[in-house]
Amino acid sequence: MRALVLREWGGPLLLEKRPLPRPGPDEVLVRVVACGVGDTLNNMSSGRNAALPGVELPRVLGHEVAGVVAEVGADVEGVAPGQRVAVSMYLTCGRCDLCRWGHDPLCRSLRGLVGMSLDGGLADYLAVPAANVHAVPEGVSALEAAVTVDAVASPWHALRAVARLGPTEVVVVVGAGGGVGVHAVKVGKLLGAHVIGVDVTEAKLAFARSQGADQVVDGRGQVAGEVLRATGGRGADVVVDYVASESTLRAALEGLGPDGRLVVQGVGPEGAELRLPPRALIQRQLAVAGSRYASRREVAEALDLVRRGAVRPAVTRTVPLERTEELFDLIARRELLGRGAVIVAPDEQW
Repeated sequence: MRALVLREWGGPLLLEKRPLPRPGPDEVLVRVVACGVGDTLNNMSSGRNAALPGVELPRVLGHEVAGVVAEVGADVEGVAPGQRVAVSMYLTCGRCDLCRWGHDPLCRSLRGLVGMSLDGGLADYLAVPAANVHAVPEGVSALEAAVTVDAVASPWHALRAVARLGPTEVVVVVGAGGGVGVHAVKVGKLLGAHVIGVDVTEAKLAFARSQGADQVVDGRGQVAGEVLRATGGRGADVVVDYVASESTLRAALEGLGPDGRLVVQGVGPEGAELRLPPRALIQRQLAVAGSRYASRREVAEALDLVRRGAVRPAVTRTVPLERTEELFDLIARRELLGRGAVIVAPDEQW
């Protein structure tokens, strides 16, 4: 099979021929149709996630995957060859209290991530635990399903479960023109909020507005002041930050109103820190929370949102497997609007 292989941190992805992986007893072999590409892959290829369990080189990246089941392991039940599936990225134990009753990406025995701790979807095939695959509903394309498992599911978790965003509230999305941020705009609108998008290029600001943002703010200016003006001085109820630099985090806190909630879902640049005096939290009763991916239930919910047309994935650029580096370059230059994706098997699009 064809595979894009990372052999050194920060190095290029090399197109190679590899043997087909063999699924273990509890795994399925998936024929990849589409694989989403976002800033997470830049973080992975740089080695920033190298401390995760099971990470080693060489590795095939790609965690937003949709395809068709080609083979199932001897112990697999409920998944059959020919089934259309999308893949959750966290490799969890399924037995601890957080997996069973809480939020499984916080698994106490986390085994890593698809595309980092085992080979991912920038290849013709990948083998993953059967527990990580979701049936793709009728009417959802492979391209939509691939992007949904992260770019839609992550903000669905962040805004609904972590921020508890309610109708009539104001949410500010920092990085609103990017691959996950633009879907936070869409989820915010779905939940009935007034959405203010923040980004740093005219193209991304226009894109955020075209995808549903009620207002946009140029991140190169005085963001907190603009948010306060846009809200008549009351401030935002929620800020979700997909950039997480020291400047965006500081502006987010300054732009929150009383009882406001800051949710951080971007990993931020190396060395970025959030500094604030405790009095600032107390005086306005602010809350600061992190948001880690989405549970498998929330991934399934996100796929159903797409099936119903409640959220439409914003994929603006697709390339074949051998041109994947073009997407990485666009992301590095901050020129990719929304999500990009690799069409691995153009003859199997559905």
